Parts: sequence; C-alpha cells; structure tokens
Amino acid sequence: MELIFEILEFMMLLTLNSASMEGEMLQYGSRANLISHGSLPSADSQEPNFDVPVVNVTATTGTTAILPCTINALGDRKVLWMDPRGKALTMEDRRVIFDQRISVERPYTRDWNLHIRGVKHSDSGEYMCQINTSPVKIKKVILYVSEPAKIIGQMSAGDQVVQEGEKVILWCNVTGIPPPRVTWFRKSIHNKNAAKEAIGNEGEVLIIHNITRYCDDVYECVASNDIEPADSREMKVTVEFQPEVELFTKRMSQSKGRETILDCKITANPHGFNIWRKEGKDIQASHKYGIQVFDEDAYSKTLSLRIGNIDDRDFGEYTCVAQNRHGMDQDKMLLFEHADRTRWTTTSTSTMSNSILWVMPPERPYSGIGNNQQRKINVFDGTMQNPTIIQPGSNSFSYDSAKSEASLRNQSKTISSASYHRVVQLTVCVVLFALMTR
Repeated sequence: MELIFEILEFMMLLTLNSASMEGEMLQYGSRANLISHGSLPSADSQEPNFDVPVVNVTATTGTTAILPCTINALGDRKVLWMDPRGKALTMEDRRVIFDQRISVERPYTRDWNLHIRGVKHSDSGEYMCQINTSPVKIKKVILYVSEPAKIIGQMSAGDQVVQEGEKVILWCNVTGIPPPRVTWFRKSIHNKNAAKEAIGNEGEVLIIHNITRYCDDVYECVASNDIEPADSREMKVTVEFQPEVELFTKRMSQSKGRETILDCKITANPHGFNIWRKEGKDIQASHKYGIQVFDEDAYSKTLSLRIGNIDDRDFGEYTCVAQNRHGMDQDKMLLFEHADRTRWTTTSTSTMSNSILWVMPPERPYSGIGNNQQRKINVFDGTMQNPTIIQPGSNSFSYDSAKSEASLRNQSKTISSASYHRVVQLTVCVVLFALMTR
C-alpha cells in the first residue's frame, strides 16, 4: 500500500510541473501532503543531481539492455523508472509491473540502472529516471533496439524450374534494423569444389533475362546490416531445354559377318525418350542388337547401338531419336557394305576413245565416337595434268580421253620404243650369263 502512495506522489509531482497558475495551488497542497508523509527533505539539504541529463543506448534484440542512471546526493529521495508510454516500471529497486524482464541493478551506491532482459524492438523509446524533488528531476535514456538481418523464408522465392530463354525472378524478403543490404552470389551445382561467385547485384530482387542452360546453378542472397549474424538463403534454378542430337559420322561401312557400333550424342534436360530406329522401326535390345547409354557430362549422354553378325538386312539408314516434354530432335546415318577389293577397268574403241575407270577402295570399318578423317584421291587424266579430286562420298570415277587422242598416240609410241630397248638389254644379259657358266 505504501508503494502505491509513493508512486502516486510521483504522478502528482509530474502533474504539478506542467500546471499553470491554478496548478501551482494544487502543487502547494501536494507538497503539504508529501511533507506529511515525510517524502520531501528540508529546503536546507543538498539537492540531488544526475551525472548526465540524456543518454542514448543501443541494444540488439535478445540481449539485455542496460539503461544507466547515476545520481549524486540522493539523500532520502525516491527513484522512479517510467517507460516510453508513461507507465511506472520500478520504485526504488522494486519492480511494480508484471514484466519479469525488468529489474533495477545497483553495482554502486549511486547507480539505479534499469535492466531489460531479452529486449525486443517494441521496447525502443524514451525512458525516464526520475527523482521526487520539487520540481521533479528527470534523466532521459533513449533506447534503440537493433535487429540483425533476417530473411523471411515464407515470403521469399524458392527453387525454380524454367525453360531456356525465359525470364527468371528471384527475391529475398528481409527485415532488420537498420535496414539490411542484400548481396547475391552464384554457386555451381556441377562443380562442388568451385567457390561461390559474387554477381555484383544488390537489392532484394534478382532478375535474369533470357536464361540459358549455363545459368543452371544455385543462387544465394545474403542479408547483412553489420549486426551479427548475417542471414542467407539459397535458391536452385533448373534450366530445361529440348534435346539436341549429334552424329559424328553420317556414313559407315562394314563387311558382312562382322560387328559394328553406332554412337549418337544426345544433349537435353531432362532426358526423356531416346532410341535408335532402322528405317522407321524402333530397335529393341536383343541378341542381335545391344543398346547402352553412357553419361558424358551434366546434360549429355551417348546412346550406343551394337550390331552383331551383320548381313544384308542390316545395311541401310539408321535414325537416332531423342524427345522430352520440350521437343524432339533426330539425325540419320547410312550403314553400307564394305567392298573387299579394288579393280581397274580399261576399254577402248576404234576411234581411240579411251575410258579409264577408277574404283575407290571403300572406307575402312569404323566404330566409336570420333571424326572420320576425310580422304582425298587424286586421279590424273591422260596428259598427267589437271588433277581431279574425288571425295569419299563417291565410289567410282570415269574419265573419257577421246579429246586427248593425239596425246595418247604419242604416249603409245613412247611406250613401244621403251619396251624394245628393255628386250634387247634382257637378251644381252642372258647371253653373257650363258658364256660365263660354260
């Protein structure tokens, strides 16, 4: 009951300080009442005073805020703490509210420090340490409660799956006092040892225009306001695209009874339906056909088709087909029979129109992935000039030398004369050998 009277005394004194002439009459009555309770000292005693009139205090949420109040020559006066809303918190060292976070600590005799444990942002404001003098003496302590940066997960972007070419918007909803800075980083999902890379963009929103498969990574927003700890959030962006089919050779030869392998590289995300077809019909794994899939990198696979004991039915056109929910792609190649021999055919007519036929040796059987080295064959006409280059795509070349009839006749004469001299030389050698052996 006594504590309540003491608090009422403080309230009355505060009212008297702000009153007009009429209030001064009330102040006189109040002083008489206070003196009757023995609360005010005589006029001859030393007046109490504060070390400083105003103090600013900064605390972080969750910590203990200490609001200092040091009083000199307090004597038998009373000390009261009031919150920013004008509500009494303590009288002397006793708490007068139910909030158990509040207490008065006195490390030294002159100290009447107010402690607020587990301080919250709502505790911010102007507190008053008061002495029941007339007029009432007040020390103001302004409390600033800072909050470390925090990302609100429910109001921020999550993992996203997008199609190549689309626009991607990522955002982090952050809180904190003072307002946090938001920085964005990028981390590779394909190289775990790679360090994260600063994007150089600040702000709560990150926009990626016309995204490509090479932006398929983990993005991280980091919020900080120089109050530890900083907060961060990761968002994985998956970029999908339609398949791309690549054949390393469009023509391949093989002999009957042998085995060959056809390889097809498929790049897609995600991988869906991948298959080899022979003249429009799907090829299924069997004793005749072996099908294997090899992972090349994050997006690429090799679809390998092994054909055993090749016969006439296996020659023809093969198609590699890949399809996912974003589209389809395909490419074709030709498997043909490997010829075993090379032959020359020469024909002549009475008009000396000579036809020279060159039959190319077919390409060697080839299997596996790689670039088939393109070969060039030089075929010369009868005058040994104007070389003609034959590409591997053509198996034969014919040349009509009727326009070079005179040149061919001269060559025939030259060839006949040379043959005659070789016969004479051979005869002389035989005779000499016979004489030596006799």
